Amino acid sequence: MTIEEQLKRKLEIRNKVRENMGESEPVKSEKFSNQNIDISGAEIHNELRHLENHIRYIQIHAIQSEYWELKSNRKIFGSFAIFYKKVFRKIINLTMGWYIRKILYQQTQYNQGNFWALKNVDHILEKQELQIEKINKKIEKVEEIDLLKKQIVKQEETMRKMEERFREELRVQREEYTIMIRYFDK
Repeated sequence: MTIEEQLKRKLEIRNKVRENMGESEPVKSEKFSNQNIDISGAEIHNELRHLENHIRYIQIHAIQSEYWELKSNRKIFGSFAIFYKKVFRKIINLTMGWYIRKILYQQTQYNQGNFWALKNVDHILEKQELQIEKINKKIEKVEEIDLLKKQIVKQEETMRKMEERFREELRVQREEYTIMIRYFDK
């Protein structure tokens, strides 16, 4: 049995328990499925929102209690079922209460530890997102500087060509001038 199959089976069992406890929202396996994360900004925001939703869900369900409201959906035998559930709960509490409380305490500690770990991950991701924004701004500035450097190099090249043309024209005019001076001096 693969891990996914085991998780689905456990979620089905938990959903049945939730139905018996009277909770309205069953746990869906899609909530906890692994998803490919795209690195684009919009996808990161969506993934952070999903993470926040998971953290809220964990926070709500972190504390495990040994008592919950007993309900029955059966019309005729409902009161008898509730009575027997209460009796069964009392018997279990008297015989194995010490063991169940210890397990519930450990589960609560584990759930709260997961909640704070996810909260820290969320905080770290927010910091990294801010750093990414700062880096993107720096990259934009560097790209702008590179563009300006290219423009400067292009302008220097045109200026160099203009200077060469000017020097060539100056040389030609000097030659013409010297020829004219020689011609008029004779």
